[in-house]
Amino acid sequence: MPRVELCGHISSAGYDGDMNNEMRFRFLGNTDEVTTCDCCGRSDLKATVALEDECGTVVHYGVVCAARAMKLTATEVRRGARKADDDKRRAEEAARTAAWRAEYNAFQMWLDARVAPKGDRFRQLEALGGYKAARAAYEAETAVRAA
Repeated sequence: MPRVELCGHISSAGYDGDMNNEMRFRFLGNTDEVTTCDCCGRSDLKATVALEDECGTVVHYGVVCAARAMKLTATEVRRGARKADDDKRRAEEAARTAAWRAEYNAFQMWLDARVAPKGDRFRQLEALGGYKAARAAYEAETAVRAA
């Protein structure tokens, strides 16, 4: 196995063999964008596991090299990478939901400021000529404020 320098440590599998000086990694997930293992150099991989070492350096290892570097089984590496992918997906979904909710609330506050009764979205939209007309007026007004 080629020796690689990671975070100032010379390593063949993510640590230099000294048990007290073992490298610690954090799973970032799986990726098929990088198909070459940074540890052993194998280049015909379907995907790699993205790991971040304790210095913040991101490395891409095959499952076997990641398992050796982290002293885990290949199954545990796959599970950890899958969990990182799932956590990332949930965080992105939460961000999209928060952005949608903020936009929804801003539009409702705009409607409440212009048409009574407050909070009765159907009647407010009806009074402004329908959803398309109300949304166009809202976007035109917020674009003017943003500029």
